[in-house]
Amino acid sequence: MIYIVLNVIFNAFILAVILLIGADFMHIKSYLAWCLGYVIVALLAVIGYTKFATSTIGLFMPRRNMIGRETAKIEPLLQEVINNMNNEYNTHYKLADFNLKVSDNKIVNAFSIGYNTIIINQGAFEKLNNEQLRAILAHNMGCLYYRDSVRSTALLFSSLGSRVIMSIYGIYLAFATILGKSSKGGSSKILALISWLPLLVFLPVIILNFIGARLFNLLNLKVSREAEYKADAFAIKLGYRDDLISALEVLDAITIHDNSFVAKLMSLHLSTMSRIGAIEDGKVLAPSIATPFVATNVSDIGGNSEVLRLCAILSMGGFLWCYLSLVYLA
Repeated sequence: MIYIVLNVIFNAFILAVILLIGADFMHIKSYLAWCLGYVIVALLAVIGYTKFATSTIGLFMPRRNMIGRETAKIEPLLQEVINNMNNEYNTHYKLADFNLKVSDNKIVNAFSIGYNTIIINQGAFEKLNNEQLRAILAHNMGCLYYRDSVRSTALLFSSLGSRVIMSIYGIYLAFATILGKSSKGGSSKILALISWLPLLVFLPVIILNFIGARLFNLLNLKVSREAEYKADAFAIKLGYRDDLISALEVLDAITIHDNSFVAKLMSLHLSTMSRIGAIEDGKVLAPSIATPFVATNVSDIGGNSEVLRLCAILSMGGFLWCYLSLVYLA
């Protein structure tokens, strides 16, 4: 929750600065541009908790429906995981509640998005046996159960506004460069110069966004790694401890490791050997992995409680943000 709020504030600041730069062009007051930046980002963060956000992100992910042989292999494994989860956690999930998709990526991996979608890479089908696949499915069911996949969607959506604007500028710059090269003589140099002028205007924003993204990447380390431990603990509680270790060993054997300090510092995910060591040492079963953000029904939007708390915090922050903008920018 705190991480999402901080992420909203940072992206609101980036978007507000961008809108403030273009306030005269858009013929709006400076304080309105500043307030609009916060409102857009806050709304996007809340929308990130909806199934609409999940569907939108899914459109940009390389995935397809499972074919017959894949369905025949995966659905019985997932059904067993669901049965064990219902018994262990007193939930009432059904196989039909979840969407299973396949990515033709050859990397051995599977991941979850939103509330009920698991995407399995083709590499996992090729390298993992049924027991290992079942453990990986259980891990991803843990991500869905604890709603960590929903939080990831909310984080991505909160940064959508500034990302879109910077992408539009990138497209503009590319077209301007192409036109500049296609022109002849002095007009080419003039057009090339004009095309780079917006870059000078947005340069502080670009630098701030670059630095901020790296800082938030470091903050995200703790969040992402705790999520991995929670999902591993979930799979272990369902009885897939040895199968999960076996699957991680396969993944570790085919992974090209970069053990440099920078690589370890910037990696968002735990190394497979770190996860195996934590499982064998019993560290993933520590009480600190508990979270109130769980749901007993797929239709339960994040347990509702976190969404409501987020809306309350963002609303109070919005009042303060807009008040300060009126005081200093009006």
